[in-house]
Amino acid sequence: MAEVLIAPRPAKAVIPRRHTDEGCAASRGRRHPIIILPGIARSSLSTASLRRWLRALDFEVVFQPFPWRGTGDLRRNAALLRRRLQELKVLLQAGRLLLVCQGESGLIFRYCMEKLGWLDFVQRAVFLGTPMRGTRRHLLTPLPRGCRQVAPASPFIRELMENEGDPRFASRYVSIYSGRGAFLLPGPSGELDGALNMRLGWPCPDQELARSRRVLTLMLPLLAEEGREAERHESGEESLAHLRELDRMVRENPDDPQALIMRGRFFLEKGCSQLAIRDLGAALRVRQELPEAYLLRALAYRRLLRFGENPIHNLSLQDLSRAIRLRPGFADAYFQRGVCYALLGMWEEAMEDWDHALILNRDHHAAYLARGLGRMRRGESRSAREDFLEVLRLHPDNPDALRLLREIEG
Repeated sequence: MAEVLIAPRPAKAVIPRRHTDEGCAASRGRRHPIIILPGIARSSLSTASLRRWLRALDFEVVFQPFPWRGTGDLRRNAALLRRRLQELKVLLQAGRLLLVCQGESGLIFRYCMEKLGWLDFVQRAVFLGTPMRGTRRHLLTPLPRGCRQVAPASPFIRELMENEGDPRFASRYVSIYSGRGAFLLPGPSGELDGALNMRLGWPCPDQELARSRRVLTLMLPLLAEEGREAERHESGEESLAHLRELDRMVRENPDDPQALIMRGRFFLEKGCSQLAIRDLGAALRVRQELPEAYLLRALAYRRLLRFGENPIHNLSLQDLSRAIRLRPGFADAYFQRGVCYALLGMWEEAMEDWDHALILNRDHHAAYLARGLGRMRRGESRSAREDFLEVLRLHPDNPDALRLLREIEG
């Protein structure tokens, strides 16, 4: 029998807004990126509010849709998801990832996690209204394969239930549900043995969980928990003292771009992207020829990147191109621009930039790792293997290079 926590209705819902300087005193750096998966047959609009709110709170958010809105074979979707998560982990240089799964997409992620070996790379998965034992929601629609697979007692659901209660997986799961979804099985279909099960104590249909600020209020402590680890390295008092010193430098020298860059770098390291953009923009208004400021601002813009947007209008790409024009030998700028291209799906342009970065700096291990990933996408296994071996030459214990090398060598 699964344990269930009845979540009380929050007295006050979080209203996302820009952070103040004091909000950075408690370290929010080292947060893991959040990958948001939409439910089967649902459009991107169903999670648009959640993504907007999380970005307003300075989370790095990636929206990852499925082909044909997830209505194809769920095992194939899980394999595609595993490949995409592997790419995002490398490109975002993340130790682990956080997943927020809407509805039936949680079943796809569970298959990816439990059957395809992604246990070590996910910090936590939050399920919003996921019918763990199947759903009849799609029975009145035309039945593509994916819709049949989420039906109760389907072979796909039975295969998933083989791992129910396994502490290796369940300890990283949080299931938030209300039990008020349409065509759910009678009883607690949102519960999963061994997971943290949170049933809402107020009326909210499962289909609306991603649009509720009160649900966001419940989720935030779960998603921001990693920031507490960083606080062990630098206490809130030390961080605040550092910030006050930087503030003093800016007050005494308001036209000193280096003081603004130092405070902007501090904000960026603390996860305060919007404040970093403010200070770095002020530095560039004082002096435009500052490639380092353009690079740092580009990293802050990238954290707020809306994937799928027109690359021509991407502010991160614009700043990185300016940094390269000002300093043609800037290897880090080439590498980061390649990352931005790859995140936008422009892999050929990304490969060219990573080649440039490695010509300028033969020991840039992150560029070797990213280029090896790109070569794997092309099917160039031998060249990819050489890149991963270069990464291990520079960093013998790099887990991503070791894992990708094992995949190539079978």
